[in-house]
Formats: sequence, structure tokens, C-alpha cells
Amino acid sequence: MKRFTFAAIAASILVLFVAASPQEKQQKGMDQQKHMQMMEMMKDSSMMSMMMDRIASDNQMRMMMMHKMMHSAKSDTASMMEMCKAMMHDMMEKKSSDEKKEQKEKQDHKEHH
Repeated sequence: MKRFTFAAIAASILVLFVAASPQEKQQKGMDQQKHMQMMEMMKDSSMMSMMMDRIASDNQMRMMMMHKMMHSAKSDTASMMEMCKAMMHDMMEKKSSDEKKEQKEKQDHKEHH
């Protein structure tokens, strides 16, 4: 009786293992195929630019990307500094363009009078 129980358990484990293996391989193959497609898309600069524009235009996606970037750079001080410098540069650039726009509007207003 003990042998029969042991054999039944062993057979059940074997069946579960065999059933799970092809599914795992298929899932791994799907992940690998998706990864290859993503890498091909990233090589295409116009596609990458389009994706970045989409992220930049959507506030929720932009915040998700910022959180992902912060999480990935959390333990790497050099990456964190680079990211902070890039953000500061963007903010300064925006501020500069806003100031130039205001100056141009004031100058146009003066010329009008």
C-alpha cells in the first residue's frame, strides 16, 4: 500500500512537472520574442522618438517614467546626479525660454506704442 501511494505521488509530481515545462518554455519563448520586438523598435529612432513624445505629453506616463528612473538610479549616485543635472538643465532651459518670450512681448508692446 505504501509503495502504491508513493508511486501515485511520484506519478502526480511527474505529470505536473511535464505539464508545466512546455507552458514555461512557451511563456519564456513569448517573453523572448516580445523582448526582441521591443529591441527592434528601440533601434528605430523615429519609433523611439514617437514613444518618448507620447510619454512626455501624458502626465501620468511622465510621472510613471520619473518614478521608474528614480527607482533604478536609487543606489547609483552617478546616475542620480546625471538625472538631476538633466532635470535642472531642462528647467533652466524652460525658464530661459519663458524669459525670452516675455522680453519679446515687452519689446513688441513698446514698438507698438
